[in-house]
Amino acid sequence: MVEKRGECEYELGQTFEWTGRPPPGMCGALIQSIMVPAILCSLGAPSWETDKRVWLISCPSKRGTVWRLEAREAGR
Repeated sequence: MVEKRGECEYELGQTFEWTGRPPPGMCGALIQSIMVPAILCSLGAPSWETDKRVWLISCPSKRGTVWRLEAREAGR
């Protein structure tokens, strides 16, 4: 998580690793927001950000969180 705009159970700097299915402990709202971008990111699709390898995805709540997605190289 790179930004926290309000109340949320997650903490700034918290991370999850997506390995083909939603990570344990991730809430349903965040799963719905992040699922398609996570797949696109893992396939190397370019994002709309300045750095095309990075995806910034917001939780659906206007008082929610912003998450940074980046694909990891195999073995890392």
